[in-house]
Amino acid sequence: MKSKPCCKSNCNLRGVPTLYWLSLILGFLLVVFLFFITKKRNNRPVSQQMSMSKRTVSKTEIIVEASSKDSEEKDDLTILSGIGPVISDYLHSRGISTFEKLSKMQPNDLQDLLIQRNLRLNNAETWPHQAKLAASKQWQALNTYIKELKNLHK
Repeated sequence: MKSKPCCKSNCNLRGVPTLYWLSLILGFLLVVFLFFITKKRNNRPVSQQMSMSKRTVSKTEIIVEASSKDSEEKDDLTILSGIGPVISDYLHSRGISTFEKLSKMQPNDLQDLLIQRNLRLNNAETWPHQAKLAASKQWQALNTYIKELKNLHK
């Protein structure tokens, strides 16, 4: 005695349509493909994934000329709000070792330097102004300005 087909379409594997199995297998392959694409994208350096600013950083690196007398004199840039030891060391290695040099830099150039080193989470907009106050030894005004910055971010 022959068994009756479960539906009018072609059935295999105990009555489950072939189209069902094909869609299940294709769905699984799609999930695996998307997983590997996402994993590969997440392994890229942060600067390649997306940039905080919409402008692109040129391939040439920004380097500040260091004179012989400036190589001996270095200011503690960590006094400024937003600059920690890592950024301070990086700025020193790029020739920005004094408050005076930092005060003459443009915020966009500083941001480009940070992006080159994948230090995108820092905002360099206020660093030249803070450095100008520190270079002119206006410590009270600098402390007041830093407190105002911290109050703005609360």
